[in-house]
Amino acid sequence: MKSLEERSGECRVQSAEAWAGEEMQSIHQSPSLRISPPSEEPPPSFLRQGSPFLISPPPNRNRCTGGWMKKNKKQHLVISATSSQREKDPKKRVVITGMGLVSVFGNDVDTYYERLLSGESGISLIDRFDASKFPTRFAGQIRGFTAQGYIDGKNDRRLDDCLRYSLVAGKKALEHAGLAAGTSLSNKIDKERSGVLVGTGMGGLTVFSDGVQALIEKGYRKITPFFIPYAITNMGSALLAIELGLMGPNYSISTACATSNYCFYAAANHIRRGEADLMIAGGSEAAIIPIGLGGFVACRALSQRNDDPQTASRPWDKDRDGFVMGEGAGVLVMESLEHAMKRGAPIIAEYLGGAVNCDAYHMTDPRADGLGVSSCIQSSLEDAGVSPEEVNYINAHATSTLAGDLAEVNAIKKVFKDTSSIKINATKSMIGHCLGASGGLEAIATIKAITTGWLHPSINQFNPEPSVEFDTVANQKQRHEVNVAISNSFGFGGHNSVVVFSGIQVGERWFGKMREILHIQGGQCGNQIGAKFWEVICEEHGIDQTGKYKYSGGGGGGDGDSQGEGEGEGEGFHLERINVYYNEASGGRYVPRAVLMDLEPGTMDSLRSGPYGQIFRPDNFVFGQSGAGNNWAKGHYTEGAELIDSVLDVVRKEAENCDCLQGFQVCHSLGGGTGSGMGTLLISKIREEYPDRMMMTFSVFPSPKVSDTVVEPYNATLSVHQLVENADECMVLDNEALYDICFRTLKLATPTFLFWFYVQKQLKLSFEILPTIVLLVKTLVPWIPNNVKSSVCDIPPKGLKMASTFIGNSTSIQEMFRRVSEQFTAMFRRKAFLHWYTGEGMDEMEFTEAESNMNDLVAEYQQYQDATAEDEYEQEEEEEGEQDV
Repeated sequence: MKSLEERSGECRVQSAEAWAGEEMQSIHQSPSLRISPPSEEPPPSFLRQGSPFLISPPPNRNRCTGGWMKKNKKQHLVISATSSQREKDPKKRVVITGMGLVSVFGNDVDTYYERLLSGESGISLIDRFDASKFPTRFAGQIRGFTAQGYIDGKNDRRLDDCLRYSLVAGKKALEHAGLAAGTSLSNKIDKERSGVLVGTGMGGLTVFSDGVQALIEKGYRKITPFFIPYAITNMGSALLAIELGLMGPNYSISTACATSNYCFYAAANHIRRGEADLMIAGGSEAAIIPIGLGGFVACRALSQRNDDPQTASRPWDKDRDGFVMGEGAGVLVMESLEHAMKRGAPIIAEYLGGAVNCDAYHMTDPRADGLGVSSCIQSSLEDAGVSPEEVNYINAHATSTLAGDLAEVNAIKKVFKDTSSIKINATKSMIGHCLGASGGLEAIATIKAITTGWLHPSINQFNPEPSVEFDTVANQKQRHEVNVAISNSFGFGGHNSVVVFSGIQVGERWFGKMREILHIQGGQCGNQIGAKFWEVICEEHGIDQTGKYKYSGGGGGGDGDSQGEGEGEGEGFHLERINVYYNEASGGRYVPRAVLMDLEPGTMDSLRSGPYGQIFRPDNFVFGQSGAGNNWAKGHYTEGAELIDSVLDVVRKEAENCDCLQGFQVCHSLGGGTGSGMGTLLISKIREEYPDRMMMTFSVFPSPKVSDTVVEPYNATLSVHQLVENADECMVLDNEALYDICFRTLKLATPTFLFWFYVQKQLKLSFEILPTIVLLVKTLVPWIPNNVKSSVCDIPPKGLKMASTFIGNSTSIQEMFRRVSEQFTAMFRRKAFLHWYTGEGMDEMEFTEAESNMNDLVAEYQQYQDATAEDEYEQEEEEEGEQDV
């Protein structure tokens, strides 16, 4: 076996300077390399639409925030030296397709995780029996459990709770996997190649206790004939197999509190070895009875904080005094990727690998140096084919015991030399220690963290141990894009286990990661553009003016030619990515994930009365009564500032409802008052509150050829000053260029409502927005002085035989900035109309800073335009030298 030092030497951190030109593109395209954080979901439809007016800010102004990666010499890429070793054979790749549980927070996976995210404690005083004489009188006791619909009445009365929990969690996991018992789907799997491996640490403890009591009080004749079958640990797996007819590998594992992870590891290996296509795996425990509580009290393992049970489980806290008992079951449906895709299963995440070993040290105490655990973690990463640098989330064992917590911390530090990017949390702080079921319940929490982008808190973090130097997600949930996660479980006897999960990528498609975008439109211009955007995107997705899908029920309910002639392949694409922009509501309706704002009510009234006005949530319209009067300062400092909290409340509500929010797109004009002033205020507030989400803007730049508002250069320059600081990407719509196209090219004498949808129709261009373009465009345009990428789309828009799109990134955009800057300077030098702004509380210095920022932007573009390949090489060499120093 390799030493820890030898293993860690296999991984390297490469800097972006080591890759240039075609090599940089190969990093983006290579399936065996991962850039952290990943961003495989497509950019918004606007980005894929063909417009010659596209701007990416220069490289040193960019952010990489889980949105679209842009080449940045300062950005470091974490490249795994072992990622190429990951399993690629679909028969051997193991995926998670279903999850089921029984917990103190209920029997629904989503409800369970929502309550974890809220930081709720499930610990309370025991009322199942009289615990008043015990030194510990509280636990994570399940109340109100019902097995109705999953276990028949007779067996429900007979079965030990450990078996009841196993059956309910197992059947719920199958339902989640689309394999509910009795359905046609369940008859399509090969039952001889489908197995069950659900373990328990202590087995049917209630039936055992009752049997012993019957023997002592009434003699052996009063022992139930179900005593032995219900007490043995393998009966949970057996009963599931008997009820479902599953004849594949079937047994149980009992390794104390590491049981569930041992089951996952063994089940995955059955699939990898080709012995099974599908395995139901996990753990169950029901030990909160007098003998169970008394046994752990005798071990001196439990907290005795009876006066405040909800704060008793406090992993890593200096004042922890033992763990808190819990109970429940956590079960996963694990399949080979090939089998899951063949049956069209809902793929949730991927099991990358795992490991098990033994401390060989003591019955109940862990090794203080954590050597057994660190070796187990390292072996699990090797089995998964990932490097320590790729792991950025750990669901810790973290029981709240004096020795155990620090031993795990020491082990983590041995494997992960740099824990600055790793988040570590403790599920047991809220649900207690569920013993043999803990790994199952924590695996579900780990997978939900991957799929939602939210980490639940570790509560009761009052006085942390100094040696715990990493982020424990203390007391408040956190947004965190999980790349690779591990879940640790350790048990009495020195049994160690670690399992490794991630989202799953098959070709260009990511499963288990929903990438939602929140659309915001502000001001008159922004709302007009937004209204047209929703009209077009509803047409693409087959959504009618009431929010209903047109093609449901065989195509009824909508016009037949709304998306080309064919319904076959195109119909599949309609709803494939609908969750990027829509929320699914009751009654089969789809509601735009949109916030609509203005400082005067007229625009909102116009939108409501428009063709798609009824599709939006009524409470997502936010408006004032006064307007901004084309004054940036009113929108940013006075009128807009009074309304901004109301807008942010709606933004927060929509963001909270997302499973995995990728970011925000904002449509606004930079020439008026609301879109420019209030729009940039909102962008800055969102950036402050959601620093790791992308921010994309679609910004209309003003022109005197289109508008007679003389202060537009002020508004635009002040807005650019804000956008440079707070936006990741700006799509620029230059009204002057659009005017020239309409006036000179189209010969329109009086062009009025100018934006790209109108121009597209007039020019008969096929640059409609198509979400499916992501299937063809694999990389964004790299930063060079002049570049365009184009692609042909799979599904043409209505009335067209073919559609294409292109993305441009050109230094010629500086001409527009230069024009606006010159107009700004001409007015500012004369102090023209300055009192309009200073009268709203603005400082004249802000104008000076905005002007300087705009000029710097122009100069930077000019620098890249003038740069030669030799200059680029010399600059990179110089930066590499500085970095080495």
